[in-house]
Amino acid sequence: MARRKAGSSPNLKKERRRRRRRRAIILGLGLSLSLAGGIFARLASRNGIAILKPAPAQSARNLTLSKEYIYAGGRLVATEQPPAAAAPCTPSSSVNVIISEFRFRGPQGANDEFIELYNASDSPVSVCASDGSSGWTLASRTTDGAPTELVTVPNGTNIPARGHYLSAGSGYSLGTNTNGARFDPPDANPTWILNPPTKVDQLSGAIMESGNTLVSSLPGNSKSNIAKAQMVLASATSLTRLTANSNSSYATDIADNAGVALFSTSNPSNFSAERRLDAVGFSSMSGANADLYREGAGLAPISGDGEYSFVRKLASGYPQDTNNNSADFYFVSTTGGTFGGVVSVLGAPGPENLSSPINRNLAYSLFDPAVAQSSAPNRIRCSTCTSPNAQYGTLAVLRTFTNNSNQTVTRLRFRLYDLTTLNSPGYVAGGAQADMRVLNSSDITVTRSDGSTVTVRGTVVETPPDQPNGGGLNTSLLLPLSDAGLRPGESISAQFLLGVQQNGYYRFYSVMEALP
Repeated sequence: MARRKAGSSPNLKKERRRRRRRRAIILGLGLSLSLAGGIFARLASRNGIAILKPAPAQSARNLTLSKEYIYAGGRLVATEQPPAAAAPCTPSSSVNVIISEFRFRGPQGANDEFIELYNASDSPVSVCASDGSSGWTLASRTTDGAPTELVTVPNGTNIPARGHYLSAGSGYSLGTNTNGARFDPPDANPTWILNPPTKVDQLSGAIMESGNTLVSSLPGNSKSNIAKAQMVLASATSLTRLTANSNSSYATDIADNAGVALFSTSNPSNFSAERRLDAVGFSSMSGANADLYREGAGLAPISGDGEYSFVRKLASGYPQDTNNNSADFYFVSTTGGTFGGVVSVLGAPGPENLSSPINRNLAYSLFDPAVAQSSAPNRIRCSTCTSPNAQYGTLAVLRTFTNNSNQTVTRLRFRLYDLTTLNSPGYVAGGAQADMRVLNSSDITVTRSDGSTVTVRGTVVETPPDQPNGGGLNTSLLLPLSDAGLRPGESISAQFLLGVQQNGYYRFYSVMEALP
């Protein structure tokens, strides 16, 4: 039997090693390593400085670092810390989310595209896949009929009642504006810009009106700043907004005159009619799965770049869905031009996102209830007030709006869903139907029949896009509010100014969109 050297027992050697580990110096912030499988990291010592070495079996795995460490018995212990599992969701059997506006190209070319979703119900919708997958998917159809996954709306995404969700292509141009100077509040509210840029002091970060009157400073209370910026008169400077930025984006170009569908799953093998929430596409599609990416016969194919979009018609103020694309959508453009043989109605794209104002019907009344709706001051006709978009003068419509909710309204606008304008249904050049163009207006003071005088606020055509021929279908008009907003029970009077390009009978209907 070999003689064991004194003081060299295995237990003593282990103790010495344990003491050396305790003397190891750990420098800097502590780190904890989360290793899949719960394997410990090993602590080695070199020149008195502790060195972390992952176990060999874990060397190819990802490490997650944090600002804490676990020190136990001379070792830095890495315990498995898996991410918290998302609570399982329960898919609803009554989801009513539809595609409300889209285009597959724009003025900037093939990738200048967007798809807007709309929650067509009076309750919020929480996205939940119908098959346990990660969410809902917007998919387009390739020329050979195969699906192309554009974007997945993840489970748990909340779409407000009557709210929107916006996904856009890589060349989407309606979320930016290069004209004027940006006023960019640090929150989800839309960005406002003032034109011309010479009225902006960019060095101090303050938006200035002519005469060096301070309109708004940055940083600050963003909602307050927006309200102040809204108060700049359109006649003094052009007040516009940056249209909704997308909630998600995709890089794949959707083929012209193809189709898109929203599925309640992120699993492509489950893209089917049973899991389809909505679809819109063109009649020129044929072959495999063509009908999965449209409803009815589809839309008439178009060609060419332009500032246009397909937008759902509104029935009683809400998007129409008869499961027939050709019956449910208008084709609008800022020129009212013809694209590939398809005539567009004068109007404007108006994409909306999760934070956009939603349909909120405030109470409204005639500006002067004591006189007829067609009489002044409720309706004011000026045949001599001519301009390029008002060949035969203007028509001003005055109304009073009252906040009958229990919340202060901080932003209020009006979206036109029925207007007799260039190429709207029934329009014929020189015919009996009027051609009306929506114009910017300023604040005016008007006397009612009882002798009282009231300030009537002007409304402003929201841009982008620019609407050089005047506003039309789907145009939105901003009604500027004071810094305090419109409190519950308060009223505000407004005028809507229409340019008359062709005399005749007319229609003018809008829906109110507001934010608390």
